[in-house]
Amino acid sequence: MNLKLFLEKTSEYMFAFTMFFAFAGLYASSKGHSYLSLLIVISISLGVISRIFNKEHNFNRNGSANRLAIMILIYGTMLVISRLLHGEDSSIIRISIFFAAFSFLVPITITVRRLSIYGVIISGFVFGILTFNSLSNGIERVGGYTNEILFAQGCLVLTILNSYVFSDKENSLFIRCGASIGGLCSLYGLFFSQSRGVWLSIIVVAFLCVTVNYKKIICVLNRKILAGSFLASIILAILAITIVPSNNILINRVDAVVSDYQQMKVGNYQTSIGLRFVVWKSAWLGFIDNPIFGVGKNGLNDLKKEQVTLGEVNPILLVGDGGYGMPHAHNQYLNHLVLRGGVGLISLILLLSTPYFMSEKAKYIGVLITTAYIVSGFTDVPLDQKEPYYLFLFSLLFCVVYSDCIKKAS
Repeated sequence: MNLKLFLEKTSEYMFAFTMFFAFAGLYASSKGHSYLSLLIVISISLGVISRIFNKEHNFNRNGSANRLAIMILIYGTMLVISRLLHGEDSSIIRISIFFAAFSFLVPITITVRRLSIYGVIISGFVFGILTFNSLSNGIERVGGYTNEILFAQGCLVLTILNSYVFSDKENSLFIRCGASIGGLCSLYGLFFSQSRGVWLSIIVVAFLCVTVNYKKIICVLNRKILAGSFLASIILAILAITIVPSNNILINRVDAVVSDYQQMKVGNYQTSIGLRFVVWKSAWLGFIDNPIFGVGKNGLNDLKKEQVTLGEVNPILLVGDGGYGMPHAHNQYLNHLVLRGGVGLISLILLLSTPYFMSEKAKYIGVLITTAYIVSGFTDVPLDQKEPYYLFLFSLLFCVVYSDCIKKAS
C-alpha cells in the first residue's frame, strides 16, 4: 500500500468513526461533546493532508454535502459578527466553523454510511440504558449526563433516525431489527424525560409523516382496516383517559401545565410556565429596543436588570443564577431576536431551511429533523446548546451520507 492510498483510507476511516461517535458517544459521557470536537479536528487534519497528497483524486463530488457546509458556514459567520459586536458563545461558533469544514471534506462512501448507521442504532441503546439506570436509582425525570430537556431532544432525533433506517426496505434484516430496538429505546427515554415541549415535537413529526405518506398508507391498508384501526384508536384513547392511574406521568405533566396557568392568573409567575412567559416578554422587549443586531451575550444581563428596574418585567426574571435569572429566553426564536436581532433570526431561518438544498431522498428525513427542532424551539433553545446542536448538524449530514451514498454508487 503506497502512502497516498494509506492516507486516503486512514482519512476515510477517521471520518467514519467520527460519524459513528457523533451519535453513539455524544450522550454517553458528560464530556461527549469535547471528545467529538477532538475527533472532528483530527478528521479535518487528516482530510486536508489526504487531499494535499492526492490532488488528482476527486474526493467529494456530492453537492448536498457542499451545500450543507455552505449553509453552516453562513450561520457561523453570523455568529462571528455577533461576537465582534457584543459577545457570543464561542463554543457554538467553533462547532459551526469546524463542522462546515468537516462536512465539506467527509468522503461519501459505503464505510462512512455503514458506521453512521451503526452509530444511530447504538445511540438508541445508549439512551435506553441511561433511562433504565436513572429509573433504577429512583430518578423520576431522566436527564442522562445532560439535563432532561437536552436528553429528550437527543431521544427525539434518534427516534426519528432509527425509524427511518427501520422503514428502509433496502437495509438488511439485522440492521432493521437493530434500528427498531434502538428507536423503541429512544422513545422509552423520551417518555421518561417528561419534557412536554419535546413530546409535542414528536406528535407534530408523526402527524407530518402520516400527512406526507397518507397515499402509501391507503395503498397498503384497505378501507375496512383503516376504519377498524381508527375506531380501535378512539377506544384505546378513551380507556387510557378513564382507566390510567392518577399518578400517570403523562397526566401529571398535563396537570402541571393547568396548575401553572392558574398560578399565573393570581399573579404567581414562579412556576415552569410562568417563568417562561416572563423571559419571553423580556426577550421581546429587548428585541424591540435593539431590532437589528440585538443586545448580544454581553448585554443580556444589563438588559434584564434595566427592565426590572423600570418595572417593565416581573422581578422574578432575576431569580436564580446569581441574580441574573435564566441565561436564555427558553425560546429559540426570541433568544435569537434578543441576542442577535433580526439578522440573527434570518440566519436561523436559513439554517433550518437547509434540507431544501439537499437531494430529494435526503430532503425527506432532513425536513423531519428540522421540524422536530422547529417545534422544540418554541419552548427551549436546542440550537444554542452543544449536544443538541451537534446532533442537529450530524443528523443533517447523516441524511446526505445515507441517501446520496447509494446514488453515487449507482
